[in-house]
Amino acid sequence: MKKLEQNSKAASERIYAVLRSQMRVRPIDEQDFQRAADAIRRRHESAQFEIKQYVANCLLVHRRNIEQARKKRKNFDKDTTSILQAYFDKHLDHPYPSEEHKQMLAQQCGITVQQVNNWFGNQRIRRRKQIEDSRLQHEQNSEMYCQDGSNLEQLIQPSGIIEMPLEDGSQQKLFIIHPQPNQIYYQAFDGDMYMPGPSNSEIHQIYGANEDFQQ
Repeated sequence: MKKLEQNSKAASERIYAVLRSQMRVRPIDEQDFQRAADAIRRRHESAQFEIKQYVANCLLVHRRNIEQARKKRKNFDKDTTSILQAYFDKHLDHPYPSEEHKQMLAQQCGITVQQVNNWFGNQRIRRRKQIEDSRLQHEQNSEMYCQDGSNLEQLIQPSGIIEMPLEDGSQQKLFIIHPQPNQIYYQAFDGDMYMPGPSNSEIHQIYGANEDFQQ
């Protein structure tokens, strides 16, 4: 702003010098000097307003960036996460630390008790989601259907052998074993594991020797 004041004063002096030089060739009165001074003043005030507005906008943007940076959540370092995770894993049956344990964890990790609260709350939510996802995946895996829509359990032969149609038209033989109700463990004859297959001793105990099955 000081520089602007200096420029405005210099502009006024120059315009006055021009008007005085023109007095030799045309009449110049006091109103001409006043109109020139008013024009310079209006431009000066307009420039001042634009500068103030620009500075104010910059300050608002800077303030907003600072506030957003403060609100932005930062991840804990590896050591802090390890300490909190170890406590959580050790107390999976009841992952709700007492106030005393929260204070202890906060001191060990160099964080606040509120941050400990937030971490355990988020971790419990993630844990419940993992359990729910695992349950849904298990239910999906239990619903086994052939390509023609038939239920797999309906195609199991008494010997425990089932032929699955493949895309190339061939048949894939599987050995089926029911170790528990509503559970199916099967293994392809070529050794590809789809789910944990039975051992030879388990096969012999349940079905006896089966010549069609080879490992």
